[in-house]
Amino acid sequence: MLIACNEKTSPVDIDEFYDAFADAESVEFGMELNSSNSNMVMLVKIENDKAYYYEKSAYVGETTEEFSNYTGYEGDYLYTYSQKNDGTWERDYGHYAPENNYNTENALGNYTFLTELFNGKNYEYSKDYHLFLGRANLTITDEESGLTLSDIELELKDGNCNIKSKATMDGYSMDFKFYVKNLNSTKVDLPEI
Repeated sequence: MLIACNEKTSPVDIDEFYDAFADAESVEFGMELNSSNSNMVMLVKIENDKAYYYEKSAYVGETTEEFSNYTGYEGDYLYTYSQKNDGTWERDYGHYAPENNYNTENALGNYTFLTELFNGKNYEYSKDYHLFLGRANLTITDEESGLTLSDIELELKDGNCNIKSKATMDGYSMDFKFYVKNLNSTKVDLPEI
């Protein structure tokens, strides 16, 4: 995996980046998994109480599946915006959610393995490669999906983070990429309905 932030070289910088990521008012992050027979892309953009989600899965010999929507709060109600077949957008009736103000930390709740992925103690800085390398034999597993990461490279640069690694899931080997960018500068515009 790969992580970078303005030539950050101390493992503490990784911990500080994760804290800034989890506390951000707005952020964009994404993930990509590639194998010889499949490709999966996920993108999330968050700005205060608005969010955009995108997923695309493609398997050799099968139909590509794409999904995207927006969510946004109005008062104590959370609304979901979905695109119809004709390209226009519709908004659902919303649901009452007074205690659930959306934020980055809530979005990360589905990816609990990120706390280990962004744990500075798991890395050493390589002056030769100008990035952080996972310590010897480091593997990180997401218990929900069964995704296991190894050979992790992490780069922190210009306030952004890029991670690369080898991954295995359900017996398949893949390449894994994860990025975080635009901390506190991401914009989300809800669609016109």
